[in-house]
Amino acid sequence: ILNDGERIVLEGDVQLQQLTDQGLLLRGERLVWTPEESRIAIDRLPRALDADAQLSAESFVLLQDRNQLLLNGPTRLEHWSGNRSNREPADRDIRGGSGSWNLQTGELNLAGPVVARRSNNTRLTAASLTGDTSADFLDLNRPVSLDLGADRGMVAADSTRWYYAEGRFRSSGPVEGRRQALRLRGQGFVLDEPRGTVVVSSDCLPQPPGAPLRAQP
Repeated sequence: ILNDGERIVLEGDVQLQQLTDQGLLLRGERLVWTPEESRIAIDRLPRALDADAQLSAESFVLLQDRNQLLLNGPTRLEHWSGNRSNREPADRDIRGGSGSWNLQTGELNLAGPVVARRSNNTRLTAASLTGDTSADFLDLNRPVSLDLGADRGMVAADSTRWYYAEGRFRSSGPVEGRRQALRLRGQGFVLDEPRGTVVVSSDCLPQPPGAPLRAQP
């Protein structure tokens, strides 16, 4: 305790439990609390954990009066389809730059470049992202690239909303896709990974080998 309580420093396995329904746990190896500024910094191995996700960065700064968590340095968001596990790799591993996360609203902002790898060997990239973790979606800011892996092709798209818990993508902007010899262009799309379908909303222009073909959904 420094300067008559002006700063309080805790070291070791420090845990800060959020007393809400979300039950978020902040952990790290050093915590510096400045009560007068409503500011808590975790600058050694910071992590934020809930039932199905873990968020980490080089350092955290929690602005208590705003419920805002500032994420400094490379940031990593890991998400499991079931309960979070220390023994099993995450189903979605998302990495980006510095950003912020509101603990009350779930609003997440992350600078790019953003790269996400998933357990089905697919990979996506985006310039940056925003989103709402309480509603399980992330908005990937253009340009967006989805590498579906193996022989399933690739999708290049405008800004795209990713419902990551459902495995679904949606965009209203221009999109291009390819799979082996097939090429496709259009305006807007919905990709449903559990069903293995891509629906192009309008101006669909498939280009199989041979003559060009134009179609609606």
